[in-house]
Amino acid sequence: MKADIAKITSNVSYAPSVKYTSPTKINNTAKDSAKDAEKTAKDTEKEIEDLVDKFMTYMEKSLDAGKINYQTYCNSVKGYLDDLYKQGKISASKYFSSIEKMLQKQKDIYDRALSAITKRYDDEIKKIEESIDALNKKNGSLNKEKDKYDSILSAINDVYDTEIKRLQDQQDAIQDSIDKA
Repeated sequence: MKADIAKITSNVSYAPSVKYTSPTKINNTAKDSAKDAEKTAKDTEKEIEDLVDKFMTYMEKSLDAGKINYQTYCNSVKGYLDDLYKQGKISASKYFSSIEKMLQKQKDIYDRALSAITKRYDDEIKKIEESIDALNKKNGSLNKEKDKYDSILSAINDVYDTEIKRLQDQQDAIQDSIDKA
């Protein structure tokens, strides 16, 4: 068998050639690969951040248009951000800035609701104040009318008292003349 192997290999000439690459060239290739990997990672991170921004904008516009309610908005945004953060696709700063944006949206909604409620109460108070002013004006008119009637009644009482006194004086005069006679 050794003879067969020697016979087969005798026709094959093999001269190993070693290609020498300098360490500098290897280092440059490694550096270039590292730079490329870093650039790819930054590009991917930027793409994901852009995707998050677009998602947030879409959800805000859907909320503003009334297509979704606030609860759906919060649940969707929080779930989406939590998933990306847990998977390591977004940084902590992007996660928290997006959560802050969501909470700012919540504050804006609450501010608008508070403003609407305050306006409604202000309008109601204005109507009540107008009613009070109208009642006070009417009360003033009624008091003037009452004062008129009081003065008329006082004049009638004076006339009545004067007439009673005159009749009393007449009765006394008649009684005195009867008593003298």
